Amino acid sequence: MQKISFPQFGALHHKAYIPLRIDAVVRRIRDLCGLSGSEAFDPYVCAKRLGIEVRFRELPPDTSGRLRLDFRTPTIELRSGENERRHRFTLCHELAHLSFLCARPALSGEVEYFDCVDIDDREEQLCERIASTLLMPTSTFRNKARAFTPSYESLLAMSQAFDVSIHAALARIRELRIWSVGEMIWKLRDNGKLERYRSTVRIKGAIRGREERMRMETQTQRILIEAENLLRQDLLGSRILWHELSSSKYVCFRVADSFAFARQSSYNSHTNEFKEVRGFVVH
Repeated sequence: MQKISFPQFGALHHKAYIPLRIDAVVRRIRDLCGLSGSEAFDPYVCAKRLGIEVRFRELPPDTSGRLRLDFRTPTIELRSGENERRHRFTLCHELAHLSFLCARPALSGEVEYFDCVDIDDREEQLCERIASTLLMPTSTFRNKARAFTPSYESLLAMSQAFDVSIHAALARIRELRIWSVGEMIWKLRDNGKLERYRSTVRIKGAIRGREERMRMETQTQRILIEAENLLRQDLLGSRILWHELSSSKYVCFRVADSFAFARQSSYNSHTNEFKEVRGFVVH
C-alpha cells in the first residue's frame, strides 16, 4: 500500500480537550487539501488530492462505507444507492479514520486489549464529530445559525447551505448549543400503541441564568408532550400525521403556539410500517 500523510489526532489525555483537538485536526485536513478557505468542503476533492480512491459498491445494509488499506491504493468504499448528502458525510467519516492510524483514542489508564470496545466506540464517535466539523466548520456554522430564527425552515436552510442532511445540521446545532433543542423518541409497539422511550432537552449556551434555563426546559418538555398527545390522538383517529410520516421523512405540525417536527426511523419497507418516531422542538 502506498504511504499517505494525514493529520493525526494524537494521544487523548482527557475528554475535555476533544473539541479543541477536533477543530485542530479539521483545520490541518482542510489545509492539506487546499480547502481551508472554502465554506463548503468537498470530500471528493480532498480524497483525490490525497491520492485516495473512492468507489461505489454494494455493501451490507448496516455499512454505509469503509476504509480499505489492504489495496495498493488507499480506498474508501461507499454503499451505492444512498443519497448524495449521505455519501458526503460517510466519505468524511472514513477520511477521519485516517487520523487514528498512528494512535487509537485511548484514555490514560485504558489498555487496548481489555478496553478495545470502548476505544472502538470512541473512535467512531470522534470520526462522526470530525466529519461533522469538516462539513460544518465551527465558526462559520455558528455565525450562520445565529443569524436565523430557530425553526424547521431555518434548519432546512442550514442543511442546504452546508449540503448536509437535516439530521446532521440539527446534531451540529445541538452539539454547539446554538439553539435550544428538545427531542423525544417514541416506540411503536406491535399492539399499535405509541410508547415514550426517551426525552432530552439541551438548552442553548447563550442562556446562562438558572431560572431562565429551567423555564426554557419546562416549556420545551411541555411542547414535546403536547406533540406526543397529538400523535396519540392521530394514531387513534384520522391518522393524517401518521400517513404523512410514513410517506415523508420529516413532518412539521403546530403544537399550541409553537411548531414541532418529527421524523420516522426504523422504517420497514416490506410491511410499510415504522417502529420509531423522533419528535423535535427548536427555540
